Amino acid sequence: MTLKAIRYSQGRLEVLDQLLLPAKTEYVPIDTVQDGWNAIKSMQVRGAPAIAIVGCLSLAVELYRKQFASVRNLVEFCVNSLDFLVTARPTAVNIRTAADQLRGISTSLLEQNEISVDSAKDNQGDREHVDEGRSRQHCHRGLRSCRHDAEVPQESTEHPYSLQHGISCHSRIWNCSR
Repeated sequence: MTLKAIRYSQGRLEVLDQLLLPAKTEYVPIDTVQDGWNAIKSMQVRGAPAIAIVGCLSLAVELYRKQFASVRNLVEFCVNSLDFLVTARPTAVNIRTAADQLRGISTSLLEQNEISVDSAKDNQGDREHVDEGRSRQHCHRGLRSCRHDAEVPQESTEHPYSLQHGISCHSRIWNCSR
């Protein structure tokens, strides 16, 4: 039997509780950033790469269930969560590096969204350009131009900026439905 230290599927994360090994095999569900922080701090998760992965995926799992009124709110939540996760094991280089990368991606998302919306508003003669659907396209182009190696989520009829997909690529996670 092969044990997996981390089990992840869309919106669901479980980690092998390494405090119980080898006597017992038990997986701990991680539903929030706080759960991820607790697992890292208590050393239920060990090893620099695993710590970084659990930290980032705990954010992805929590984002999967949340909705945000704006890209700014999404970015603020991500940045605050990443800063918090790093405090679980401040000397762990991998989680700090992953948090820095994700913070940069989040900031780029915010900048791209603000530029897109501002440029659409500046083009007053083109009503289609100001249309909400067109602005979403700008946001999507902005995401692509940030050199993400992932597909942009499909449009949703849900609340603006509701979290529809979490995409992880090379330890980087970003998410925006519009």
